[in-house]
Amino acid sequence: MTYVKLVQFFEQGTSGGGIELLQEFATIRRSNYPQMAAFLLRVQHLHRRLEISECGVSDTAYLWLALKGIATEYPDVYSLCVAELNNRVLGWEGLMSTFRHLAALEVGQPAATSLASCQLAASLAETPRVERPCTWQATGSPVVGKSFP
Repeated sequence: MTYVKLVQFFEQGTSGGGIELLQEFATIRRSNYPQMAAFLLRVQHLHRRLEISECGVSDTAYLWLALKGIATEYPDVYSLCVAELNNRVLGWEGLMSTFRHLAALEVGQPAATSLASCQLAASLAETPRVERPCTWQATGSPVVGKSFP
Protein backbone atom coordinates (compact mmCIF):
# COMPACT_ATOMS: atom_id res chain seq x y z
CA MET A 1 0.00 0.00 0.00
CA THR A 2 1.52 3.29 -0.97
CA TYR A 3 0.76 6.63 0.55
CA VAL A 4 -0.12 8.06 -2.86
CA LYS A 5 -2.72 5.34 -3.51
CA LEU A 6 -4.33 5.92 -0.14
CA VAL A 7 -4.46 9.68 -0.70
CA GLN A 8 -6.05 9.13 -4.11
CA PHE A 9 -8.55 6.70 -2.63
CA PHE A 10 -9.61 9.10 0.12
CA GLU A 11 -9.74 12.13 -2.17
CA GLN A 12 -11.89 10.36 -4.75
CA GLY A 13 -14.28 9.02 -2.17
CA THR A 14 -16.20 5.84 -2.70
CA SER A 15 -19.76 4.70 -2.62
CA GLY A 16 -20.90 2.14 -0.12
CA GLY A 17 -18.71 3.34 2.75
CA GLY A 18 -15.34 2.30 1.32
CA ILE A 19 -13.49 4.91 3.34
CA GLU A 20 -15.10 3.75 6.56
CA LEU A 21 -14.26 0.14 5.73
CA LEU A 22 -10.61 0.98 5.15
CA GLN A 23 -10.45 2.99 8.37
CA GLU A 24 -12.01 0.12 10.31
CA PHE A 25 -9.65 -2.41 8.76
CA ALA A 26 -6.65 -0.23 9.63
CA THR A 27 -7.68 -0.06 13.29
CA ILE A 28 -9.29 -3.45 13.89
CA ARG A 29 -8.12 -5.15 17.10
CA ARG A 30 -8.89 -8.53 18.59
CA SER A 31 -9.63 -6.90 21.96
CA ASN A 32 -12.73 -5.22 20.50
CA TYR A 33 -14.46 -8.58 19.89
CA PRO A 34 -15.79 -11.11 22.41
CA GLN A 35 -14.14 -14.03 20.61
CA MET A 36 -11.39 -14.60 18.08
CA ALA A 37 -13.98 -16.14 15.76
CA ALA A 38 -15.93 -12.86 15.67
CA PHE A 39 -12.74 -10.91 14.99
CA LEU A 40 -11.84 -13.35 12.19
CA LEU A 41 -15.25 -13.01 10.54
CA ARG A 42 -14.99 -9.22 10.60
CA VAL A 43 -11.45 -9.23 9.16
CA GLN A 44 -12.55 -11.52 6.33
CA HIS A 45 -15.65 -9.40 5.62
CA LEU A 46 -13.64 -6.17 5.49
CA HIS A 47 -11.02 -7.78 3.24
CA ARG A 48 -13.67 -9.00 0.78
CA ARG A 49 -15.47 -5.65 0.69
CA LEU A 50 -12.25 -3.70 0.16
CA GLU A 51 -11.11 -6.09 -2.58
CA ILE A 52 -14.40 -5.47 -4.38
CA SER A 53 -14.02 -1.71 -4.03
CA GLU A 54 -10.59 -1.85 -5.74
CA CYS A 55 -9.17 0.73 -3.35
CA GLY A 56 -5.59 -0.10 -4.35
CA VAL A 57 -4.46 -1.66 -1.07
CA SER A 58 -1.73 -4.23 -1.67
CA ASP A 59 -1.95 -7.83 -0.50
CA THR A 60 0.98 -7.22 1.84
CA ALA A 61 -0.78 -4.22 3.40
CA TYR A 62 -3.87 -6.34 4.10
CA LEU A 63 -1.63 -8.87 5.85
CA TRP A 64 0.05 -6.22 8.02
CA LEU A 65 -3.25 -4.61 8.96
CA ALA A 66 -4.91 -7.90 9.93
CA LEU A 67 -1.81 -9.10 11.76
CA LYS A 68 -1.58 -5.91 13.82
CA GLY A 69 -5.02 -6.77 15.18
CA ILE A 70 -3.67 -9.71 17.22
CA ALA A 71 -0.34 -8.20 18.34
CA THR A 72 -1.41 -7.55 21.95
CA GLU A 73 -3.39 -10.73 22.64
CA TYR A 74 -1.07 -13.13 20.81
CA PRO A 75 2.44 -11.61 20.82
CA ASP A 76 4.18 -14.95 20.13
CA VAL A 77 2.00 -15.74 17.14
CA TYR A 78 2.34 -12.14 15.96
CA SER A 79 6.15 -12.40 16.08
CA LEU A 80 6.14 -15.70 14.20
CA CYS A 81 3.85 -14.31 11.51
CA VAL A 82 5.93 -11.13 11.20
CA ALA A 83 9.01 -13.29 10.56
CA GLU A 84 7.09 -15.29 7.94
CA LEU A 85 5.79 -12.12 6.34
CA ASN A 86 9.26 -10.58 6.23
CA ASN A 87 10.57 -13.77 4.62
CA ARG A 88 7.69 -13.65 2.13
CA VAL A 89 6.31 -17.06 3.06
CA LEU A 90 3.02 -15.87 4.57
CA GLY A 91 0.01 -15.17 2.41
CA TRP A 92 -3.59 -14.25 3.15
CA GLU A 93 -4.81 -17.87 3.34
CA GLY A 94 -1.93 -18.80 5.64
CA LEU A 95 -2.76 -15.94 8.00
CA MET A 96 -6.46 -16.80 7.96
CA SER A 97 -5.55 -20.41 8.76
CA THR A 98 -3.52 -19.20 11.74
CA PHE A 99 -6.46 -17.04 12.86
CA ARG A 100 -8.80 -20.05 12.58
CA HIS A 101 -6.46 -22.09 14.78
CA LEU A 102 -6.42 -19.30 17.35
CA ALA A 103 -10.22 -19.18 17.29
CA ALA A 104 -10.35 -22.94 17.87
CA LEU A 105 -7.97 -22.61 20.82
CA GLU A 106 -10.08 -19.90 22.40
CA VAL A 107 -13.14 -22.11 22.60
CA GLY A 108 -12.06 -23.48 25.97
CA GLN A 109 -9.70 -20.71 27.09
CA PRO A 110 -9.95 -17.05 28.12
CA ALA A 111 -9.68 -14.68 25.15
CA ALA A 112 -6.58 -12.85 26.38
CA THR A 113 -4.49 -16.00 26.87
CA SER A 114 -1.49 -15.94 24.58
CA LEU A 115 0.04 -19.06 23.13
CA ALA A 116 3.21 -20.54 24.53
CA SER A 117 6.38 -19.24 22.96
CA CYS A 118 6.99 -20.95 19.65
CA GLN A 119 10.51 -22.40 19.70
CA LEU A 120 10.21 -23.28 16.04
CA ALA A 121 9.77 -19.66 14.93
CA ALA A 122 13.18 -19.43 13.29
CA SER A 123 12.92 -22.71 11.39
CA LEU A 124 9.33 -22.04 10.28
CA ALA A 125 10.26 -18.57 9.09
CA GLU A 126 12.98 -20.07 6.91
CA THR A 127 10.72 -22.69 5.32
CA PRO A 128 7.57 -21.85 3.37
CA ARG A 129 4.35 -22.71 5.20
CA VAL A 130 3.32 -24.94 2.31
CA GLU A 131 6.20 -27.31 2.99
CA ARG A 132 6.01 -27.31 6.81
CA PRO A 133 2.59 -26.29 8.09
CA CYS A 134 2.43 -25.34 11.74
CA THR A 135 -0.74 -26.04 13.67
CA TRP A 136 -1.51 -25.56 17.34
CA GLN A 137 -2.51 -28.09 19.96
CA ALA A 138 -4.85 -27.10 22.77
CA THR A 139 -1.76 -26.79 24.99
CA GLY A 140 -0.45 -24.00 22.78
CA SER A 141 2.44 -26.12 21.52
CA PRO A 142 3.20 -26.06 17.80
CA VAL A 143 3.02 -29.30 15.90
CA VAL A 144 4.89 -29.22 12.62
CA GLY A 145 3.56 -31.18 9.68
CA LYS A 146 0.22 -32.13 11.28
CA SER A 147 -3.17 -30.57 10.88
CA PHE A 148 -6.39 -30.52 12.86
CA PRO A 149 -8.74 -33.46 12.29
